[in-house]
Amino acid sequence: MKENESKNPGRVLALFDFDCTVTKRDTFLDFLLFTFKFPRLIGGLFLMIHIIIGYVFRMITNENAKQKILSYFFKGMSKEEFYKLGDNYSIARLPAIVKNDALQRIKWHQQQDHPVIIVSASLKCWLKGWCKKQGVELICTQMEIVDGHLTGMFNGKNCYGREKVRRIKELFHPEEYYVYAYGDSRGDREMLALADEKFYKFFKR
Repeated sequence: MKENESKNPGRVLALFDFDCTVTKRDTFLDFLLFTFKFPRLIGGLFLMIHIIIGYVFRMITNENAKQKILSYFFKGMSKEEFYKLGDNYSIARLPAIVKNDALQRIKWHQQQDHPVIIVSASLKCWLKGWCKKQGVELICTQMEIVDGHLTGMFNGKNCYGREKVRRIKELFHPEEYYVYAYGDSRGDREMLALADEKFYKFFKR
Protein backbone atom coordinates (compact mmCIF):
# COMPACT_ATOMS: atom_id res chain seq x y z
CA MET A 1 0.00 0.00 0.00
CA LYS A 2 1.16 3.51 -0.71
CA GLU A 3 0.90 5.63 2.39
CA ASN A 4 1.22 8.90 0.50
CA GLU A 5 -2.18 9.34 -1.10
CA SER A 6 -1.41 12.88 -2.26
CA LYS A 7 -4.44 13.25 -4.51
CA ASN A 8 -7.36 14.50 -2.46
CA PRO A 9 -6.06 13.10 0.83
CA GLY A 10 -8.82 11.69 2.96
CA ARG A 11 -11.06 10.95 -0.03
CA VAL A 12 -10.33 7.43 -1.22
CA LEU A 13 -12.46 5.11 -3.32
CA ALA A 14 -11.88 1.36 -3.72
CA LEU A 15 -13.42 -0.26 -6.80
CA PHE A 16 -13.50 -4.05 -7.13
CA ASP A 17 -14.58 -6.16 -10.05
CA PHE A 18 -16.16 -9.35 -8.69
CA ASP A 19 -15.92 -12.36 -11.01
CA CYS A 20 -12.42 -13.88 -11.01
CA THR A 21 -11.11 -10.85 -9.14
CA VAL A 22 -12.80 -11.37 -5.78
CA THR A 23 -13.89 -14.92 -6.66
CA LYS A 24 -12.02 -17.98 -7.87
CA ARG A 25 -14.37 -18.50 -10.81
CA ASP A 26 -17.04 -16.77 -12.86
CA THR A 27 -20.27 -16.63 -10.89
CA PHE A 28 -22.57 -16.49 -13.92
CA LEU A 29 -21.93 -20.10 -14.96
CA ASP A 30 -21.51 -21.13 -11.33
CA PHE A 31 -24.96 -19.72 -10.49
CA LEU A 32 -26.48 -21.70 -13.36
CA LEU A 33 -24.71 -24.87 -12.17
CA PHE A 34 -25.95 -24.26 -8.63
CA THR A 35 -29.52 -23.52 -9.70
CA PHE A 36 -30.31 -26.16 -12.33
CA LYS A 37 -29.89 -29.89 -12.44
CA PHE A 38 -27.14 -30.96 -14.80
CA PRO A 39 -29.36 -32.36 -17.62
CA ARG A 40 -31.47 -29.17 -17.66
CA LEU A 41 -28.40 -26.96 -17.75
CA ILE A 42 -26.58 -28.93 -20.45
CA GLY A 43 -29.74 -29.13 -22.56
CA GLY A 44 -30.23 -25.38 -22.33
CA LEU A 45 -26.62 -24.57 -23.12
CA PHE A 46 -26.71 -26.97 -26.08
CA LEU A 47 -29.68 -25.05 -27.50
CA MET A 48 -27.69 -21.86 -26.94
CA ILE A 49 -24.50 -23.22 -28.53
CA HIS A 50 -24.73 -20.84 -31.50
CA ILE A 51 -24.84 -17.93 -29.04
CA ILE A 52 -21.85 -19.25 -27.11
CA ILE A 53 -19.81 -19.80 -30.30
CA GLY A 54 -20.75 -16.34 -31.52
CA TYR A 55 -19.50 -14.82 -28.28
CA VAL A 56 -16.25 -16.82 -28.29
CA PHE A 57 -15.47 -15.59 -31.83
CA ARG A 58 -16.65 -12.04 -30.96
CA MET A 59 -19.52 -12.10 -33.43
CA ILE A 60 -21.94 -11.48 -30.55
CA THR A 61 -21.28 -9.01 -27.77
CA ASN A 62 -20.89 -10.01 -24.15
CA GLU A 63 -24.14 -8.20 -23.39
CA ASN A 64 -26.22 -9.90 -26.08
CA ALA A 65 -24.90 -13.39 -25.34
CA LYS A 66 -25.44 -13.05 -21.61
CA GLN A 67 -28.94 -11.63 -22.01
CA LYS A 68 -30.06 -14.40 -24.39
CA ILE A 69 -28.82 -17.13 -22.05
CA LEU A 70 -30.45 -15.52 -19.01
CA SER A 71 -33.66 -15.05 -20.97
CA TYR A 72 -33.72 -18.73 -21.92
CA PHE A 73 -33.41 -19.89 -18.32
CA PHE A 74 -35.31 -17.21 -16.40
CA LYS A 75 -37.79 -15.38 -18.62
CA GLY A 76 -41.23 -15.42 -16.98
CA MET A 77 -39.91 -16.39 -13.54
CA SER A 78 -41.34 -14.42 -10.64
CA LYS A 79 -39.18 -11.81 -8.97
CA GLU A 80 -39.59 -13.60 -5.62
CA GLU A 81 -38.40 -16.95 -6.98
CA PHE A 82 -35.48 -15.38 -8.84
CA TYR A 83 -34.22 -13.46 -5.83
CA LYS A 84 -34.71 -16.50 -3.58
CA LEU A 85 -32.43 -18.48 -5.92
CA GLY A 86 -29.89 -15.69 -5.72
CA ASP A 87 -30.04 -15.52 -1.94
CA ASN A 88 -29.58 -19.28 -1.69
CA TYR A 89 -26.52 -19.10 -3.95
CA SER A 90 -25.10 -16.16 -1.98
CA ILE A 91 -25.39 -18.05 1.30
CA ALA A 92 -24.50 -21.58 0.23
CA ARG A 93 -21.97 -21.07 -2.52
CA LEU A 94 -20.29 -17.67 -2.65
CA PRO A 95 -18.29 -17.96 0.61
CA ALA A 96 -16.54 -21.06 -0.75
CA ILE A 97 -15.33 -19.36 -3.94
CA VAL A 98 -14.30 -15.94 -2.61
CA LYS A 99 -10.52 -15.45 -2.56
CA ASN A 100 -9.20 -14.91 0.94
CA ASP A 101 -6.64 -12.37 -0.32
CA ALA A 102 -9.38 -10.30 -1.93
CA LEU A 103 -11.56 -10.40 1.17
CA GLN A 104 -8.63 -9.28 3.32
CA ARG A 105 -7.98 -6.39 0.94
CA ILE A 106 -11.60 -5.33 1.16
CA LYS A 107 -11.36 -5.39 4.95
CA TRP A 108 -8.13 -3.37 4.80
CA HIS A 109 -9.88 -0.63 2.85
CA GLN A 110 -12.78 -0.68 5.28
CA GLN A 111 -10.41 -0.32 8.22
CA GLN A 112 -9.10 2.86 6.54
CA ASP A 113 -12.70 4.09 6.16
CA HIS A 114 -12.46 3.87 2.36
CA PRO A 115 -15.78 3.36 0.57
CA VAL A 116 -15.65 -0.07 -1.12
CA ILE A 117 -17.76 -0.66 -4.22
CA ILE A 118 -18.21 -3.92 -6.08
CA VAL A 119 -18.62 -3.05 -9.78
CA SER A 120 -19.76 -6.16 -11.58
CA ALA A 121 -21.39 -7.43 -14.75
CA SER A 122 -22.97 -10.17 -12.64
CA LEU A 123 -26.51 -9.86 -11.37
CA LYS A 124 -27.91 -8.16 -8.31
CA CYS A 125 -29.93 -11.23 -7.35
CA TRP A 126 -26.86 -13.20 -6.25
CA LEU A 127 -24.54 -10.34 -5.32
CA LYS A 128 -26.69 -8.18 -3.05
CA GLY A 129 -26.76 -10.60 -0.11
CA TRP A 130 -23.00 -11.07 -0.06
CA CYS A 131 -22.34 -7.34 -0.46
CA LYS A 132 -24.75 -6.48 2.35
CA LYS A 133 -23.05 -8.99 4.65
CA GLN A 134 -19.61 -7.56 3.84
CA GLY A 135 -20.77 -3.97 4.21
CA VAL A 136 -19.82 -2.93 0.67
CA GLU A 137 -21.76 -1.04 -1.98
CA LEU A 138 -22.85 -2.62 -5.25
CA ILE A 139 -23.02 -1.48 -8.85
CA CYS A 140 -24.11 -4.32 -11.14
CA THR A 141 -26.33 -5.66 -13.90
CA GLN A 142 -30.03 -6.06 -13.19
CA MET A 143 -32.83 -7.92 -14.92
CA GLU A 144 -35.96 -6.10 -16.03
CA ILE A 145 -39.05 -6.97 -14.01
CA VAL A 146 -42.58 -6.14 -15.17
CA ASP A 147 -45.67 -7.07 -13.19
CA GLY A 148 -43.52 -9.10 -10.81
CA HIS A 149 -41.92 -11.31 -13.47
CA LEU A 150 -38.67 -11.28 -15.42
CA THR A 151 -39.02 -10.15 -19.04
CA GLY A 152 -35.71 -11.75 -20.04
CA MET A 153 -34.22 -8.33 -20.80
CA PHE A 154 -31.75 -6.26 -18.82
CA ASN A 155 -32.91 -3.24 -16.87
CA GLY A 156 -30.41 -0.88 -18.46
CA LYS A 157 -27.11 -2.08 -19.87
CA ASN A 158 -24.83 -4.91 -18.87
CA CYS A 159 -22.37 -3.44 -16.34
CA TYR A 160 -19.26 -4.16 -18.41
CA GLY A 161 -16.44 -2.10 -19.89
CA ARG A 162 -17.39 1.54 -20.44
CA GLU A 163 -20.73 0.96 -18.72
CA LYS A 164 -18.84 0.34 -15.46
CA VAL A 165 -17.28 3.79 -15.69
CA ARG A 166 -20.57 5.44 -16.61
CA ARG A 167 -22.31 3.87 -13.62
CA ILE A 168 -19.47 4.81 -11.25
CA LYS A 169 -19.67 8.41 -12.44
CA GLU A 170 -23.42 8.46 -11.80
CA LEU A 171 -22.67 8.04 -8.09
CA PHE A 172 -19.21 9.55 -7.64
CA HIS A 173 -16.82 12.06 -9.15
CA PRO A 174 -13.69 9.89 -9.46
CA GLU A 175 -11.49 12.90 -10.15
CA GLU A 176 -12.20 14.06 -6.59
CA TYR A 177 -10.91 10.80 -5.07
CA TYR A 178 -7.71 8.85 -4.83
CA VAL A 179 -8.92 5.69 -6.57
CA TYR A 180 -7.85 2.09 -6.12
CA ALA A 181 -9.23 -0.33 -8.72
CA TYR A 182 -8.99 -4.12 -8.95
CA GLY A 183 -9.85 -6.16 -12.05
CA ASP A 184 -8.92 -9.17 -14.13
CA SER A 185 -10.32 -8.89 -17.65
CA ARG A 186 -10.88 -6.65 -20.65
CA GLY A 187 -14.24 -5.73 -19.15
CA ASP A 188 -12.36 -3.90 -16.39
CA ARG A 189 -9.93 -1.88 -18.54
CA GLU A 190 -11.92 1.33 -18.49
CA MET A 191 -12.48 1.12 -14.74
CA LEU A 192 -8.79 0.46 -14.15
CA ALA A 193 -7.96 3.50 -16.28
CA LEU A 194 -9.77 5.68 -13.72
CA ALA A 195 -7.50 4.58 -10.92
CA ASP A 196 -4.47 6.12 -9.30
CA GLU A 197 -3.47 2.61 -8.23
CA LYS A 198 -4.41 -0.26 -10.54
CA PHE A 199 -4.29 -3.94 -9.61
CA TYR A 200 -4.73 -6.42 -12.46
CA LYS A 201 -5.09 -10.13 -11.60
CA PHE A 202 -3.70 -9.22 -8.20
CA PHE A 203 -5.37 -11.80 -5.96
CA LYS A 204 -4.19 -15.39 -6.20
CA ARG A 205 -6.11 -17.27 -3.53
